[in-house]
Amino acid sequence: MSFWWLTNWMAAAGRQCWDCGEDFLVVQRLPGETLRRLASRLEETGTTKDAARRGRPRSIRSAENIAALADDVMEAPWTSDRRRAKRMGISRRSLHRMFIQDLKMCRYKVQMVHQLSAADRQSRLTHAIAALAEDVMEAPWTSNRRRVT
Repeated sequence: MSFWWLTNWMAAAGRQCWDCGEDFLVVQRLPGETLRRLASRLEETGTTKDAARRGRPRSIRSAENIAALADDVMEAPWTSDRRRAKRMGISRRSLHRMFIQDLKMCRYKVQMVHQLSAADRQSRLTHAIAALAEDVMEAPWTSNRRRVT
């Protein structure tokens, strides 16, 4: 079986963003040697999947560790990744992979802000009403301010 016509093929591969998991499409030209290797693997084994690798299997992203991470996040969602990784005995990079790929979670930084009191709410409301009234009274073509739409 000859695959000489594969040398000019374009490959489209679906990828996922490491951080947010959003899908995007990557189109690239495949080198002829890659296509010949895939064709010979298809002829020999009947599939283009990679052969099983030698060595120790990766066990850090096991179902138990993923479940433990999910439980830990539910118990203490405010804990930093560094502390969580140290406490669980997992590297930060592996922890990040488990968050993104297994739990489908994106990290974010918790920001502390002050709590609004009743007086603050009333003050904000009056300022907003005054700003809206000023905008309504003023014709848009006479304004010197830049309008954001």
